[in-house]
Amino acid sequence: MSENPYAAYPSRGQTFDDQNGAPQETRVSVLAVLGFVCAVVCCVPGLSVAAMFLGLAGYLTINGSRGRVTGKGLAGAAMIIGLVVTVIWGAVLWGVGGTLSMYQTRMLGGTETFIERAAAGDMQGARGVLAPSADANVTDEEIAAFVAVLEREYGAHVGSKRGLIELINAFSAATGGRADRFQIDTQVPFVPAPLVGDRGTALALVCFDAASFGRDQTFEITDIVVLLPDGRAMTMRATGPGLNLAQDMGATPVHAPAVLLESAPTPPELPAPPPPPPPPGLPSELPSELPSELPPAPQ
Repeated sequence: MSENPYAAYPSRGQTFDDQNGAPQETRVSVLAVLGFVCAVVCCVPGLSVAAMFLGLAGYLTINGSRGRVTGKGLAGAAMIIGLVVTVIWGAVLWGVGGTLSMYQTRMLGGTETFIERAAAGDMQGARGVLAPSADANVTDEEIAAFVAVLEREYGAHVGSKRGLIELINAFSAATGGRADRFQIDTQVPFVPAPLVGDRGTALALVCFDAASFGRDQTFEITDIVVLLPDGRAMTMRATGPGLNLAQDMGATPVHAPAVLLESAPTPPELPAPPPPPPPPGLPSELPSELPSELPPAPQ
């Protein structure tokens, strides 16, 4: 018989077995530990959700263990931290998703509509996307020249990519290491837009009317600047916000009609004019040889 009078009672970290009353060691819930670790490393998206569910599973396991499993504090912390971080990530993703949706529909959508209608010759429809200030100060010839240069340099417009990864790839293809040379410090409101053609992608800086930002409609375009392969900035309007934007970014501005004329085909040389006809009364052709002796003069 043991001399310790408390030997029949479980020591700290032990509990009674329900069947034979023998003491049994307790352990910390693995689910609670995993949930807490996921909650601590909450900077990785998705781990906060895993922490919340692992913490809940660990808490339920602990409650059903009748004292054999511990770690309620870890499980509770995992659930609380996981829930808070999940709410924060949800708000961030909701804001990013809303901004991306607005960019895809209201900003990029209006630019695509303008390019597609102008390329099809529907100048009236293309003008429907312009702000009143731009509509009154740009000609159909300027719009046509702008679209013609885009088609010449990048091919027929096939539309911009709408997914986030596709947009990133389109921007990467459009910049091609050129845009990092420009330091843009301007007061002109604009948004970048990749215009995808069947032979390349153009980086367009779309100037818009700031007053249309708060309206539930596509942004009204005031001008468009396209970074050409040679580093110059082509503007749709001769004088407008696009010119100011190009100057603010340190690029050389050039008007679209001027760019179009640079590659105009050289007219063929005209053939030499035919020789003038001989005066009347003279033969059209003189004999190649004159007679050696002239006839005697009449007496």
